Parts: sequence; structure tokens; C-alpha cells
Amino acid sequence: MAPVRRLLALTLGDERFALDVGVVREVLDFGDLTRIPRMPAHVRGVVNLRGAAVPVVDLRTRLGMGSVERTVHSRIVIVEAPTPPDAGGGITLVGALADAVREVIEIDAVAVEPPPRMGTPVPADVLAGIFRHGGRHVLLLDADRLFDDEEPAGAPAAIAAQPPSQPLPRPLPQPLPRTPSLSPADGQSQARSVPADAAPGTPVRFGGGGA
Repeated sequence: MAPVRRLLALTLGDERFALDVGVVREVLDFGDLTRIPRMPAHVRGVVNLRGAAVPVVDLRTRLGMGSVERTVHSRIVIVEAPTPPDAGGGITLVGALADAVREVIEIDAVAVEPPPRMGTPVPADVLAGIFRHGGRHVLLLDADRLFDDEEPAGAPAAIAAQPPSQPLPRPLPQPLPRTPSLSPADGQSQARSVPADAAPGTPVRFGGGGA
């Protein structure tokens, strides 16, 4: 059986993007953010996540695509991003602000191709690959590179990385229900999609760990 990748599909403007579910901790509604002085322009503020102040990065601003407007569809995706060794290593939680979170999809791993070096709406160095789903190209974001400089100056100690000896707790992965394979119309790879069950105001939790 061919290896399968589980990805969280996002919308930024008119473009489709995805993040590996293995780095996604949970999905939140776009609630109130606290702005901290001297934060970069693409950091919209911090969100209180069960007592911890987590910086929230506007993905559209980070990628040079304008900014995310607050709507009923906009969401904050809490992502586990690696902390540089010179900053202590380990994992830091970062919020990724998107126009919408669409669904969790499953695709054959071989369907992900290397990202093109030109012709994409965002810098190629933050992309992990490209694939087709639902008749459209989807850009797979590389969380390691996307958030590698998002430690804001003067940020509260609560968002500092935990040392490697104290890894962040990971909930047990929940199996996704299987759905029939999509027919590979117009040359796209076979993919299986599962709607994200994000009820308004209710976090969507993911299992952590790669597919």
C-alpha cells in the first residue's frame, strides 16, 4: 500500500495551501489578540492558549499577499514550530492566521512534487512541495522555514521553547474515516478528503506526529 500524507488545507486569498497535520496542534476561531510593542508587521499579536501567550503570524502578510481580514471563516492554526538550537532548541507554538481552514485531506505521498523555483505567488524557500487536489494546484508550506524567525523581540517567557527534556504533550492520533477515492480527472492524483469538524468556537485537535 502506497504511503499516504495527511494535510490540512488552507485558503489565503484566492490561493490554496496546506500544512502537514503532523505539525498542527489545533485550530481556533479568530478571536481577540494582544498586540506587543516591537513585534514584526507579520505578527498580529499573541493569543492566550490556556495560560500561554502564543504569537500569531498573519500568513498572508508573511508571504507578501496582503493581510487576513477578520471574518466568520478566518482561523488561527496552532502549529508546532522548531526552535533554533542557539535559542534552546525544542518546540515553540506559533499561531498561523489564515482566511479559512477548508478540510483535512489524504493524498498519496508520491503525488507531492518538488516546489517550482518560479511562478508561485509566494517565495519558493517556504514551500515543501506542490500537488493537485480537486482540480487545482495546492502549495504545501514548510513549517520549519515558514516560522524560523517568528520569535518576537520582548515576547513573554510563556512562549519560549520548552527544553528537549520536557517535550510538549501530544494527544493520541485519532484515525480519519475513510472515504471513496476521487476519480483522477484532469490528471490529478487520487486523494481522499475529510471535512474539518470545526464547530464555531470549538478547537479542532489533531494528533501530532507525521503521517
